[in-house]
Amino acid sequence: MSRRIILAGLAALLALAFSAFSASGASAAEAVTCVEAPTTAEAEFKDPHCVEPGHTAAGPNYKHVAFGSTPTQLTLHSASEFQFLKAELFGTAVTLRGTGVECIDCMAENSGGVVKGSGGQLRYTGVEVVGHAGCTVVDDENATGSGKGTADQITTTPLKFETTGTSTAVIKPVNPPVLAHINITNVGGCPGALTRTVNVEGEVNGTTSGATLKVETGAGELEIEEEPAFLEGEATMTAGETGSTTHHPVALT
Repeated sequence: MSRRIILAGLAALLALAFSAFSASGASAAEAVTCVEAPTTAEAEFKDPHCVEPGHTAAGPNYKHVAFGSTPTQLTLHSASEFQFLKAELFGTAVTLRGTGVECIDCMAENSGGVVKGSGGQLRYTGVEVVGHAGCTVVDDENATGSGKGTADQITTTPLKFETTGTSTAVIKPVNPPVLAHINITNVGGCPGALTRTVNVEGEVNGTTSGATLKVETGAGELEIEEEPAFLEGEATMTAGETGSTTHHPVALT
């Protein structure tokens, strides 16, 4: 039986966490944060994601601030209520639904017209196997520290990214080909076809508009258990100094 697999959102954020910093190739650009402009004279945009040019008399207004000379820490916020993985695994339909995502040790830097980074991981939380109460997802060895073995959670392998064009980037595993392991375990009545570990392999491309990140992969980019996989989803990225609690939406110039 065919095991054509469709992913929506849950794994899509593999790309979303990094695709905000996509600006190179034929057109050099840099990643910037979008911050509130202290005066109308400094205002460049009307909205906090720096999408709509101009300013309003009442404010607040916003402007671009370039990343500093050192790598900048990234944070990730889901732009939709749920993130989904939909698949047919070995003849059994399954949907994984997650409620949260975070970026672990995710860093980015501007380097000669290319935006890049390496080593960060994504962690999805509140993951459930919809319609199969007897199944649960348990994090694997990729989860460091207390994350290892945590139920209802998925952590990717370490990832790297580099821009490929204006508002585009490619994301790959540091140690290919596996982007993530998905471990489904039996806690009482889980179908045998679902009780296994499957690997997400390949690479992901993403685009951005302001701080809104979008992913819709094409044929040949991803596979799960040697079958085609397709990602789509949205998220919002912010960035700030390492260790700082103050982060701002990310944009491109």
